[in-house]
Amino acid sequence: MVLHGLPSTLAVTLDMMIMHGQAVRRGLEHALMIVDMPFGSYEESLDQAFRNAARLMTETGCAAVKLEGGENMPA
Repeated sequence: MVLHGLPSTLAVTLDMMIMHGQAVRRGLEHALMIVDMPFGSYEESLDQAFRNAARLMTETGCAAVKLEGGENMPA
């Protein structure tokens, strides 16, 4: 569950998720790829959320991104 042997997912960066997503994309043939938005990459504002989600989708080729939060989170 924890990327790169880190003690928690809190230290995972957008760049790390992009690198991981690119590796997964190279191995896919017929699967829907969804990449998690890391902590701190979308909570600040709708602009930040869109900018980082667009970067994640563009650089990995994923079909969707996943973020965690309640109804007050950017959607």
